[in-house]
Amino acid sequence: MRENAELKKKIEKKRQALNQIAKRFGVLDQRTLKKSEELDRIVNEYIQLKH
Repeated sequence: MRENAELKKKIEKKRQALNQIAKRFGVLDQRTLKKSEELDRIVNEYIQLKH
């Protein structure tokens, strides 16, 4: 259960970072895409734990 809470915090932090980078550099910038992939990995990990 604690791991779920930690992953939720990580997801929120990565989401905020992604939004900031996307606003600054645009959604097609490599930095934005990299952050998006990082967020995807964490979300997938969270989903795996839920099932």
